[in-house]
Amino acid sequence: MKIDFIAYHSIHAQCGQSVFDSLSKYHECRWIMGPFAIPEDGDGDVAIMLDHRAYHHLFKSINGYKYLFHLSHDLADINMYKQDKLFDFDLIFVPTTKHHNACVKNGYKLNKIIKSGWPKYDLIERHNKSSFIESLTADRKTLIYAPTYVVNDEWRLLLKYFSGLNLNVIIKNHPLIDEGQSFPPGEEEEYKKIVSALDQMEDEARSMNFFVAPREMNIVELFIHSNAEVAVSDISSCLLEFLPFGAAIETGGGDGPGDASSFSNEVKYIPADELVKLSSDEFNSLIKKENADKKDALLEFDIEISYGELIANKIQEYMKTSQPNIRLKDTKSYFILKTYVKSFIKKIFWFAPNFISKNFFNFINNR
Repeated sequence: MKIDFIAYHSIHAQCGQSVFDSLSKYHECRWIMGPFAIPEDGDGDVAIMLDHRAYHHLFKSINGYKYLFHLSHDLADINMYKQDKLFDFDLIFVPTTKHHNACVKNGYKLNKIIKSGWPKYDLIERHNKSSFIESLTADRKTLIYAPTYVVNDEWRLLLKYFSGLNLNVIIKNHPLIDEGQSFPPGEEEEYKKIVSALDQMEDEARSMNFFVAPREMNIVELFIHSNAEVAVSDISSCLLEFLPFGAAIETGGGDGPGDASSFSNEVKYIPADELVKLSSDEFNSLIKKENADKKDALLEFDIEISYGELIANKIQEYMKTSQPNIRLKDTKSYFILKTYVKSFIKKIFWFAPNFISKNFFNFINNR
């Protein structure tokens, strides 16, 4: 079978790469990357989606996708099970019990929901291959700073603060887009500003003798090989991924608590302007306390387990034992018809009152 893995960019793809590798042993697999990307030679037989449905025209058909499977790309995002309406998907793989409960709450059948762990952990190299990690000072604690947005000045405040803590500091920025990928139409200027801010921030970090990780690097590589004790971000689900390894602090980017701290109280919300008031001793005490107080990690991590292989086996088993279920209402033709009917009804409700009122007044005037 031909299997299409659908993602917005490479960071999303990291959440499904081990599934891709496992299924590639038996099927013809390929990545379809980018919003509204269209396969050059048409749809495959199976689609495995790691993105939001709004960015892709994804339908079942006799001559196209006969099976649809869903993988999460964002640990903090459980609203997608309500917004994306995945009822036509054959199986929905969820990383945690919270995601499972969100699916149930939004009406998905229990036999479609499979708790599968977090396959992004599978990409951790068993041996460190990043030279900068070997340069970390052994007798210092390590902090990972991984902001999502750098267009405000919060990063300036935090870099200055981190420089006085006597820590190894690793900067890991979001890649935003992949190399060679075009900016989203209509957002080119905004994206150029963000890329420029990323470059500026990393240059300043290097001038402070901080370590700058490649943007496209799988951040979980840093978690295990750097032995970091704390991760800091404005708003990022990487803080949830970090929980099995150390303390996670969310600063909010000036907009209050973000998804990670709202999702799990294991992520500590401290606004940046409050965090920088802590002395070095107070900051180290906070890290020590947060790590000591950990009760129930959101995610399980076992370097010997391949979560992607477990997911691939479930997909294989499902396709062997279940015939394609292509309902009329899941097809593109039905979607187009429904969109046309909705548009037609709106026009009726728009024009009908005008038509009635116009003829009514004509009738009155002619009396």
